[in-house]
Amino acid sequence: MIPKTLVISDLHLTNKFNRKKYDYLVKLISKFDRLIINGDLWCVLTITFDDFINSDWHRLFPLLKSKKTIYIPGNHDPAKFTDKRVYLFCDRLVNEYDLKDPPFTFHIEHGPRLLKRIYPEDEKTINFLKLI
Repeated sequence: MIPKTLVISDLHLTNKFNRKKYDYLVKLISKFDRLIINGDLWCVLTITFDDFINSDWHRLFPLLKSKKTIYIPGNHDPAKFTDKRVYLFCDRLVNEYDLKDPPFTFHIEHGPRLLKRIYPEDEKTINFLKLI
């Protein structure tokens, strides 16, 4: 049997802990067998990785680990700003992931990285991507 998988992205968690959001995430994530975080779990513009790891959001980490979470960093939480503590909340850190649910395969990666490959010569897209 294929595990029920939840793909989430763009949570942009900050140093301000939101109990309502936390409770919602716990309730939602608990319904699934595994989790894929498709970027922007936290936001480097509002919180450092160190502060994120030590914030009250760390209460989510045991649940995330129990789901064998796959973490795909995004444009607001780039891997270069993390360290080995990323494995406090995920089992795998990857740039992209292929979720196989025969007969389908779903390719998952964070948007700006994908757009840069699809439209590498498009000046408007490049300028837009510089903004995000």
